[in-house]
Amino acid sequence: MIDILLGAALAGNMLMMMAFWLMLKDMKRDLVAMTNKVDEGLDDIEVDIPGLEEIKEEIFGIMGSMSQPTWLDHLGGAFSGMIHAKSQRIMQEAIPEGLLHNDEPPSP
Repeated sequence: MIDILLGAALAGNMLMMMAFWLMLKDMKRDLVAMTNKVDEGLDDIEVDIPGLEEIKEEIFGIMGSMSQPTWLDHLGGAFSGMIHAKSQRIMQEAIPEGLLHNDEPPSP
């Protein structure tokens, strides 16, 4: 009996996978057709962005002046993380308990 149930489940699974594959095949065909239409339409479009060359020069200037981080940069990043965590702990301890949990403020 279990053999029949397992066989039926496997057959159902195979049929669903085949149907899913056919749906994906149709979707791929439609997607290729749409992308071809978009590509054909993009050839006719001309975009004029004022100041584009200046923006490119500025970006390339900034990126050209960047350098690889050194061991001092990594060390500074590690220390800043520790200092940030410690300052958060200190600030959390300084805030009254009622304010952290949106409770009513303590009465004076």
